[in-house]
Amino acid sequence: MSKPRLTLIFSSLSLLFCLVSPWFALSAAPSEPAPNQEVLASPGTEPTADEEDLDDHQPAGLSRLIRFAGKFHPAAVHFPIALIIVAALAELVGLATQKSLYRDSARVMVFAAALTAIPAAALGWATGAFAEYAGALARVLTLHRWLGTAAAALIIVTAIVSEISHRPGRESLKPLYRLLLLASAILIAATGYFGGALVFGLNHYQW
Repeated sequence: MSKPRLTLIFSSLSLLFCLVSPWFALSAAPSEPAPNQEVLASPGTEPTADEEDLDDHQPAGLSRLIRFAGKFHPAAVHFPIALIIVAALAELVGLATQKSLYRDSARVMVFAAALTAIPAAALGWATGAFAEYAGALARVLTLHRWLGTAAAALIIVTAIVSEISHRPGRESLKPLYRLLLLASAILIAATGYFGGALVFGLNHYQW
């Protein structure tokens, strides 16, 4: 089997992982509502005064559209997270085995991660604009928001350096590209951790 075909298969499997990972996340969602989620009334119960007041303050027009778009943030972030982490692993395997298959696959995934990081970060700002966290979780939201923005920017820079380093005569940029790729993987993993803390709490990885 030719190397281009193997590269295509490897990249396709990574994209498939991005597609199915949101469904695994949904299946593992907690049974209790998160602090910022609304609790639906059981059938046959009358809405309370607070619920009626909440309905009166629902966003309209452009604000409602932004709030709706923000609901896609949890699904969208799976793409850049999975792509950049798998790209870093593929690059490490490529260095260890000296096989261009893995390095070529990493290049494709870095480019795809940069493309998906932009809408993922934008949707994150959209959902954060309507989030209602208090105390420690409010600080976690701020940290998650800016880490995510920095991660998206770093991934884009990594993709640019990657493409330049693959040009003839620019191979000297390969070490810088690999350093940026590793930093991107670490940063986006940290961003995902704090994103999970907003849903499951700060102690969600407690033993």
